Amino acid sequence: MADTIENLRVKMRKPEEINEDCIVDILCSISETEIEINQSEKEFLKNKLNDSREENNSLINIINNQDREIARIKKENEQNKLNEIHI
Repeated sequence: MADTIENLRVKMRKPEEINEDCIVDILCSISETEIEINQSEKEFLKNKLNDSREENNSLINIINNQDREIARIKKENEQNKLNEIHI
């Protein structure tokens, strides 16, 4: 419901575009505090999402680096085995 109030503030609408159900919900519980809390929660969740994305990207980079290191070690081991056979 607080989202509805916030949407009314954000979107420019003609009065006839606002449906009756929206108005009833809003009029039953309009509270600036609720709106501010809702906006704060949305901002917190947005920041948390961004942090999670950054962490995810960091973990992906770590995994890719480890995969490259594993491939390098395997190649090195195969080369060592070939060298031992030729000796």
